[in-house]
Amino acid sequence: MKKSSLGYSDTVSCAMEVGPLTALQKRASWGRYVVDFFLVITQLGFCGVYVVFLAENVKQVHEGFLESKIAPMNINATGSSSEKRNTDLRIYMLCFLPFLVLLVFIRDLKSLSLLSLLANLSMAVSLVIIYQYIVRDLADPRKLPPVVGWKKYPLFFGTAVFAFEGIGVFSLERNFLHLVNKSHMGHDNTQTCRTSVKFQSKVLPLENRMKDSARFPQALNIGMAIVMALYISLATLGYMRFGDEVKGSITLNLPQDKWLYQSVKILYSFGIFVTYSIQFYVPAEILTPVVTSRVRQKWKLLSELVVRALLVCSTCAVAVLIPRLDLVISFVGAVSSSTLGLILPPLVEILTFYKENLSLLTIFKDVFIAVVGFVGFLTGTYVTVEEIIYPASTVLANATGSFPTDVNATDLVVGLK
Repeated sequence: MKKSSLGYSDTVSCAMEVGPLTALQKRASWGRYVVDFFLVITQLGFCGVYVVFLAENVKQVHEGFLESKIAPMNINATGSSSEKRNTDLRIYMLCFLPFLVLLVFIRDLKSLSLLSLLANLSMAVSLVIIYQYIVRDLADPRKLPPVVGWKKYPLFFGTAVFAFEGIGVFSLERNFLHLVNKSHMGHDNTQTCRTSVKFQSKVLPLENRMKDSARFPQALNIGMAIVMALYISLATLGYMRFGDEVKGSITLNLPQDKWLYQSVKILYSFGIFVTYSIQFYVPAEILTPVVTSRVRQKWKLLSELVVRALLVCSTCAVAVLIPRLDLVISFVGAVSSSTLGLILPPLVEILTFYKENLSLLTIFKDVFIAVVGFVGFLTGTYVTVEEIIYPASTVLANATGSFPTDVNATDLVVGLK
């Protein structure tokens, strides 16, 4: 008996292979390709979100610096000051491009361990400062609207799934041993395989690296509880503090005239900059072997670096084409994160355990989760694409005063990430 730990794409492929449908068994390899495709789209989508985040925050810091520097010198220089402060957001994105390319040329994640530690510390300090600011002047919850229009719910769905799927594809961590009989090439003899499949995070298989893997569910639950508390509290307090003016990232609501809060944007931007390379690791590991396997040994390193540079350029291109943080987050969450986190996992469980007399409650639960994910996929994608193509429709529908001058302002959805 051999126990093997499978990754996400291999898990889906294996589930299709041992499932009851012959059509799926013959196309089991497709499952691996489908999962890898959505993993690449999801992770590159995360990276695209990070590019928008970096550009918007650095833009505010730069504008605040110019305003504090120029205004005292010459109060009549409002025209030139305004012109500089209105620098297109896409210019900032392009300025980050060469630095991101150099960052992803670091192929070993261990080399980023120190930077990652500093990034986590900087974001932790930033969160403390953000909390102390937003709790100062909270609005009366009774003055806030109890509900919103239906189009906001698909956007929220994509945002929420994006936030939690970034932690790991599954909230379900399960080991199972399954007895499978396989037939090979028309022979009567069968081979008995015992497979141990683990649903685990797509980025870091933490359980396999733990000294005491039996305690992984406890660690997972504690970690998820802490992250959930942070998401809910920050989103709720942020909305109570800023109302409909809340941006796609809470850091964009911080004052631009105080360097304490400007430093928060710098610290958080540093953390996101380092995190970019970690999110980039998955698509690079999936795509670079496809290219390097087709070139000579002496060209392998160069070809890998070229692929990495092109992937970074693709994330920057997405950010340039959709320079709105809330819409990019919602789109990635609705399309890819819902597929990886809600649709595929319950279907894999049904395919794998169909011979073990699954209870009706388990089947209902799996079908319900998959249906919710599919509905969220359709509605979230539709609403987000509509907002991307016709951005003025939402602005006009929600405008209560003058028309907003900053089309890049992401004030339509409470950003959780």
